[in-house]
Amino acid sequence: MENIITLPYKEIAPKGLLADFVKYFWWAENSRDTSHELTILPDGCFGIVFQFQNDQLHAIFLKGIWTRPFVIIIPPNTTFYAIRFKPLAVEAILDFKIDKIVDQNVEMEKTFWGINDLPFKDLTEFSDLLTAKMTLAYKANKNIDDRKKKLFDILLENNGSITVDEITKTLFWSARQINRYFKQMFGLSLKSYSNILKIFSSYKQIAKGEFYPQQDYYDQAHFIRNVRQYTGVNPKTLYQNKKDRFIQLSILEQK
Repeated sequence: MENIITLPYKEIAPKGLLADFVKYFWWAENSRDTSHELTILPDGCFGIVFQFQNDQLHAIFLKGIWTRPFVIIIPPNTTFYAIRFKPLAVEAILDFKIDKIVDQNVEMEKTFWGINDLPFKDLTEFSDLLTAKMTLAYKANKNIDDRKKKLFDILLENNGSITVDEITKTLFWSARQINRYFKQMFGLSLKSYSNILKIFSSYKQIAKGEFYPQQDYYDQAHFIRNVRQYTGVNPKTLYQNKKDRFIQLSILEQK
């Protein structure tokens, strides 16, 4: 199997304090005369995508947390610059909720963050300029409840494979309060979010051709059902990654 991403694509990790709130900055370009189709898999994050056509800002989209695979069409002569946010960024940097846009895209005003006036020519410059803006926003924002940061640290450290009871005992924060927080801020339950993290952590093993569960699943059949739920296909089809349909698998294959 060839480990080639047919669409030019790059990622850059965040710097400094933004590591708690940003998963990565990314860039993709379709310089051809035909559209390019990709399937993005749920990863427990949300994002903002800046779409440029013929070097002009065409649209800005806010994408909520996804609970199912979604298809993204990159039109001809189009470049995407984007930020993949960890959930806590809604409070720490953006100061708004995303509970109403689960599995949805919302078009934003083109004036957002003055992106059209920023002098960037590549992903490195884009990430540096947006890092400066987000750092200022974070410092000007209210302090975040330390329990929330610890909550996401625990979830990520365990790839979602941890019970609500274990979390509540660690944080001294009731299950009811945690679920209310998730519903009000992100539009899904703690259990749903944990399941997304758990299945996403399995993609790396699938990218290596390992189709047996390494996470907390009852059996092989349970694992396959969950892979189908969040990707739309079984593990073997995901591994085959035909025509680089699943860009996240392509990235994992190259690591």
